[in-house]
Amino acid sequence: MNGVDTAEQGREASFIGEKMEIRGEVLCRGELVIAGRVEGRLRAKRVHLLASGQIHGKMACQSLLCSGRLEGLALAGKGTFSATAEQYGKIQMKALELEQGARYDCLIPYIPS
Repeated sequence: MNGVDTAEQGREASFIGEKMEIRGEVLCRGELVIAGRVEGRLRAKRVHLLASGQIHGKMACQSLLCSGRLEGLALAGKGTFSATAEQYGKIQMKALELEQGARYDCLIPYIPS
């Protein structure tokens, strides 16, 4: 993983490249930008899943920006799914935003504030 500067926030992030696949458990104490594939369990403070990125398994974070494919359980305080996002499985978030065009086939239980 290489450190990359996320221009919009001006903070450093860890990066999983488009040609990289990780299987197992991933723990990131900051922001994680994913262009490749993660299969297993993922925990991070912030996750930015790019359009080429995929997560298969269980993902937990405080903030999620999803433009790629997410299959399994997604737990987050806040989640935004862009027009290119695909979500299959279960979403459990306190705040959820789905942009027009986002594809999802999942269970979304109500979580009281």
